[in-house]
Amino acid sequence: MDDQLKRYEYYKNHILEDSDTFKFSCSACGKCCRKREEPIILTSADIFRLAKYLKKSCGDVILEKCDFYLGKMSNLPVVVLKEKLNGSCVFLHHNECSVHDVFLTNCRIYPLGRMMELMNPNKESIDEADDKDLKFSYFIQPVEAPCGTDKTWTLKEYLDKFHVKDYDSESKAWTKAISHLATKYTQKLKTEPQKDAFGKLAFLMMYIRFDTSGNYVEQLRENIDEIDRVMNTKEWQDILRDKK
Repeated sequence: MDDQLKRYEYYKNHILEDSDTFKFSCSACGKCCRKREEPIILTSADIFRLAKYLKKSCGDVILEKCDFYLGKMSNLPVVVLKEKLNGSCVFLHHNECSVHDVFLTNCRIYPLGRMMELMNPNKESIDEADDKDLKFSYFIQPVEAPCGTDKTWTLKEYLDKFHVKDYDSESKAWTKAISHLATKYTQKLKTEPQKDAFGKLAFLMMYIRFDTSGNYVEQLRENIDEIDRVMNTKEWQDILRDKK
């Protein structure tokens, strides 16, 4: 069993219901924000909220505060928070997060993780589903840092405390966009030039081309529609047909 399958099996076996409890309390030690085994992945909604908070463009936030690469399996761009030379998050100062007021998905739900489930058996894929057909299931992760565990939470209490469900529409739109691109395009990319060209287009439309004075979900849908339009042009069809 490969690592991804093992991880999925762990997540599936540790799903929490609203009334299930877990123990966790933040002691502000900052240890979950430095020298992590895995970087903190950001959605484009996270980038959008950071840009709005910092009064910068999405592109500037990525250039100044993030690293990015193409996912090995998905061939889609992945954006992660930069680390300082000492291994701490770029936003960690004196053991406190300088952008704590911004909802960054993976940071805010920690130590929980989550996975999207398609609840409608009549839908074949997540990107075809309506929001009401999609559900986030939460699980407790193995806590990397020796944080305090003296406070007991129910899942519902924790999600309510940090207003997680207030951002569900943005998170679902992002997940549907990823599913759409992965299903429709990335498996067709066979050569490095194809992957590189599509990666640049997807990076621009998934993360950069946003106006933070507007609505994120509407702009994301427009950007994904633009990817579909571009990918149907003769120029792109020629690129996809090129086997070299």
